[in-house]
Amino acid sequence: MRKRLLWIAIIVIVVIIFLYVYYSSGDAPQKPQKPLTQKTVDSLGYKQNNPGNIRNQGDIFDGEVYSNSSFKVFDRMANGYRAMAILLFNYFKRGENTLRKLITEYAPPNENTTSTYINFVSDETGIGPDKVLSLNDFKPGLFLSEPIIKKIVRAISQKEISWVNESELNLGYNEFLKDRI
Repeated sequence: MRKRLLWIAIIVIVVIIFLYVYYSSGDAPQKPQKPLTQKTVDSLGYKQNNPGNIRNQGDIFDGEVYSNSSFKVFDRMANGYRAMAILLFNYFKRGENTLRKLITEYAPPNENTTSTYINFVSDETGIGPDKVLSLNDFKPGLFLSEPIIKKIVRAISQKEISWVNESELNLGYNEFLKDRI
Protein backbone atom coordinates (compact mmCIF):
# COMPACT_ATOMS: atom_id res chain seq x y z
CA MET A 1 0.00 0.00 0.00
CA ARG A 2 2.77 2.43 0.96
CA LYS A 3 4.72 1.56 -2.16
CA ARG A 4 1.67 2.35 -4.30
CA LEU A 5 1.13 5.71 -2.55
CA LEU A 6 4.81 6.53 -3.05
CA TRP A 7 4.53 5.91 -6.80
CA ILE A 8 1.40 8.02 -7.03
CA ALA A 9 3.17 10.84 -5.17
CA ILE A 10 6.17 10.60 -7.52
CA ILE A 11 3.92 10.73 -10.59
CA VAL A 12 2.04 13.75 -9.22
CA ILE A 13 5.32 15.55 -8.50
CA VAL A 14 6.66 14.80 -12.00
CA VAL A 15 3.45 16.10 -13.58
CA ILE A 16 3.59 19.28 -11.47
CA ILE A 17 7.24 19.86 -12.44
CA PHE A 18 6.42 19.28 -16.12
CA LEU A 19 3.53 21.75 -16.01
CA TYR A 20 5.64 24.33 -14.17
CA VAL A 21 8.47 24.08 -16.71
CA TYR A 22 6.03 24.13 -19.62
CA TYR A 23 4.12 27.23 -18.48
CA SER A 24 7.10 29.14 -17.14
CA SER A 25 8.83 28.92 -20.52
CA GLY A 26 6.05 30.75 -22.38
CA ASP A 27 4.17 28.26 -24.50
CA ALA A 28 6.07 25.28 -25.69
CA PRO A 29 9.79 24.88 -26.10
CA GLN A 30 10.97 27.77 -28.24
CA LYS A 31 12.05 27.06 -31.77
CA PRO A 32 15.38 28.60 -32.64
CA GLN A 33 15.03 31.90 -34.47
CA LYS A 34 15.97 31.84 -38.12
CA PRO A 35 18.60 34.44 -38.91
CA LEU A 36 17.28 37.68 -40.33
CA THR A 37 17.81 38.20 -44.03
CA GLN A 38 18.36 41.56 -45.66
CA LYS A 39 14.95 41.15 -47.32
CA THR A 40 13.33 40.94 -43.87
CA VAL A 41 15.32 43.80 -42.33
CA ASP A 42 14.45 46.03 -45.30
CA SER A 43 10.75 45.12 -45.24
CA LEU A 44 8.27 47.73 -44.05
CA GLY A 45 6.45 45.11 -41.94
CA TYR A 46 9.62 44.36 -39.99
CA LYS A 47 10.52 48.01 -39.51
CA GLN A 48 6.99 48.86 -38.32
CA ASN A 49 6.52 45.76 -36.07
CA ASN A 50 3.70 44.76 -38.42
CA PRO A 51 4.56 41.18 -39.49
CA GLY A 52 1.26 40.82 -41.34
CA ASN A 53 1.47 44.12 -43.23
CA ILE A 54 -1.94 45.13 -41.90
CA ARG A 55 -3.26 48.21 -43.67
CA ASN A 56 -4.64 51.27 -41.93
CA GLN A 57 -8.39 50.88 -42.33
CA GLY A 58 -9.88 52.73 -39.40
CA ASP A 59 -9.73 50.21 -36.58
CA ILE A 60 -7.26 50.76 -33.74
CA PHE A 61 -5.37 47.94 -31.99
CA ASP A 62 -3.52 47.88 -28.67
CA GLY A 63 0.05 49.01 -29.17
CA GLU A 64 -0.68 50.78 -32.42
CA VAL A 65 1.42 53.88 -32.98
CA TYR A 66 0.24 56.76 -35.15
CA SER A 67 1.50 56.60 -38.69
CA ASN A 68 0.81 58.41 -41.92
CA SER A 69 1.85 55.23 -43.73
CA SER A 70 -0.67 53.04 -45.55
CA PHE A 71 0.27 50.29 -43.10
CA LYS A 72 -0.14 50.10 -39.35
CA VAL A 73 2.82 50.63 -37.01
CA PHE A 74 3.02 48.81 -33.68
CA ASP A 75 5.17 49.54 -30.64
CA ARG A 76 6.35 45.92 -30.56
CA MET A 77 6.10 42.87 -32.80
CA ALA A 78 3.85 41.01 -30.31
CA ASN A 79 1.11 43.59 -30.84
CA GLY A 80 1.39 43.11 -34.61
CA TYR A 81 0.87 39.37 -34.18
CA ARG A 82 -2.02 40.00 -31.78
CA ALA A 83 -3.68 42.30 -34.34
CA MET A 84 -3.37 39.60 -37.02
CA ALA A 85 -5.09 37.08 -34.75
CA ILE A 86 -7.86 39.58 -33.99
CA LEU A 87 -8.44 40.27 -37.69
CA LEU A 88 -8.65 36.55 -38.48
CA PHE A 89 -11.00 36.05 -35.54
CA ASN A 90 -13.24 38.89 -36.74
CA TYR A 91 -13.32 37.44 -40.27
CA PHE A 92 -14.18 34.04 -38.79
CA LYS A 93 -17.06 35.53 -36.78
CA ARG A 94 -18.40 37.04 -40.04
CA GLY A 95 -18.51 33.59 -41.64
CA GLU A 96 -15.08 33.37 -43.27
CA ASN A 97 -14.59 29.85 -41.90
CA THR A 98 -12.06 28.24 -44.27
CA LEU A 99 -8.46 29.05 -44.99
CA ARG A 100 -9.45 30.10 -48.52
CA LYS A 101 -12.09 32.54 -47.23
CA LEU A 102 -9.84 33.93 -44.47
CA ILE A 103 -6.91 34.58 -46.79
CA THR A 104 -9.13 35.99 -49.54
CA GLU A 105 -10.40 38.53 -47.01
CA TYR A 106 -6.96 39.13 -45.48
CA ALA A 107 -5.06 39.39 -48.78
CA PRO A 108 -7.68 40.43 -51.36
CA PRO A 109 -7.12 39.80 -55.09
CA ASN A 110 -6.95 43.53 -55.88
CA GLU A 111 -3.68 43.71 -53.87
CA ASN A 112 -2.28 40.16 -54.00
CA THR A 113 -2.07 36.98 -56.00
CA THR A 114 -4.50 35.47 -53.55
CA SER A 115 -4.47 31.91 -54.92
CA THR A 116 -0.67 31.78 -54.50
CA TYR A 117 -1.03 33.24 -50.99
CA ILE A 118 -3.64 30.59 -50.06
CA ASN A 119 -1.41 27.80 -51.39
CA PHE A 120 1.59 29.16 -49.45
CA VAL A 121 -0.33 29.30 -46.15
CA SER A 122 -1.86 25.88 -46.79
CA ASP A 123 1.58 24.36 -47.47
CA GLU A 124 3.14 26.06 -44.41
CA THR A 125 0.37 24.97 -42.04
CA GLY A 126 -0.71 21.64 -43.51
CA ILE A 127 -4.31 22.91 -43.48
CA GLY A 128 -6.39 22.30 -46.58
CA PRO A 129 -7.72 25.48 -48.21
CA ASP A 130 -11.34 24.38 -47.80
CA LYS A 131 -11.16 22.80 -44.33
CA VAL A 132 -14.01 24.25 -42.29
CA LEU A 133 -12.62 25.87 -39.16
CA SER A 134 -14.33 26.12 -35.78
CA LEU A 135 -13.96 28.28 -32.70
CA ASN A 136 -11.83 25.50 -31.18
CA ASP A 137 -9.22 26.15 -33.87
CA PHE A 138 -8.39 29.40 -32.08
CA LYS A 139 -7.64 27.60 -28.79
CA PRO A 140 -4.83 25.24 -27.80
CA GLY A 141 -5.81 21.67 -28.51
CA LEU A 142 -5.26 18.33 -26.85
CA PHE A 143 -2.14 18.38 -24.66
CA LEU A 144 -1.91 22.13 -25.32
CA SER A 145 -1.06 21.66 -28.99
CA GLU A 146 -0.75 24.80 -31.07
CA PRO A 147 -4.01 26.34 -32.32
CA ILE A 148 -4.61 26.18 -36.06
CA ILE A 149 -5.11 29.94 -36.29
CA LYS A 150 -1.74 30.55 -34.63
CA LYS A 151 -0.18 28.42 -37.38
CA ILE A 152 -1.95 30.62 -39.93
CA VAL A 153 -0.62 33.79 -38.24
CA ARG A 154 2.90 32.31 -38.38
CA ALA A 155 2.52 31.49 -42.09
CA ILE A 156 1.23 35.00 -42.89
CA SER A 157 4.28 36.48 -41.15
CA GLN A 158 6.52 34.18 -43.18
CA LYS A 159 4.76 35.24 -46.39
CA GLU A 160 4.74 38.96 -45.64
CA ILE A 161 8.18 39.56 -44.12
CA SER A 162 9.97 36.21 -44.72
CA TRP A 163 10.52 35.74 -40.99
CA VAL A 164 8.73 34.78 -37.79
CA ASN A 165 9.67 36.00 -34.32
CA GLU A 166 8.51 32.98 -32.31
CA SER A 167 8.75 34.60 -28.87
CA GLU A 168 6.79 37.68 -29.98
CA LEU A 169 4.26 35.46 -31.78
CA ASN A 170 3.72 33.51 -28.54
CA LEU A 171 3.32 36.73 -26.53
CA GLY A 172 0.92 38.28 -29.04
CA TYR A 173 -1.19 35.16 -29.46
CA ASN A 174 -1.43 34.63 -25.70
CA GLU A 175 -2.62 38.24 -25.33
CA PHE A 176 -5.21 37.58 -28.04
CA LEU A 177 -6.43 34.48 -26.17
CA LYS A 178 -6.78 36.39 -22.89
CA ASP A 179 -8.84 39.11 -24.55
CA ARG A 180 -11.05 37.12 -26.89
CA ILE A 181 -11.40 33.42 -26.14
